[in-house]
Amino acid sequence: MTQASILAGGRSRRFTAHASEQIVARQISDSWIVQALEDPVAVVDDESNNSLNYFGRITGRNSLLKVAVSKSDLQLIVTVHFDRPATRRHQRGQL
Repeated sequence: MTQASILAGGRSRRFTAHASEQIVARQISDSWIVQALEDPVAVVDDESNNSLNYFGRITGRNSLLKVAVSKSDLQLIVTVHFDRPATRRHQRGQL
């Protein structure tokens, strides 16, 4: 099971219960989350759900990892998952 928080981008980040569940269910490494936050291929401001979405390329994976961070609390990671549609947009130069 993942830890309750990680250090990324010079700050401690904590997970919502949903994010923690997704990390466990999808076997997402904490180091992948740190990589996406510290070296994203794109950061998208999502006005519809008040989040900043960080997209990171993970070596050996065929899709981008999306890490959604709350804009009202930049230390709170709301969700984490592999995002194939974003991967396709990135491959077409649209992300």
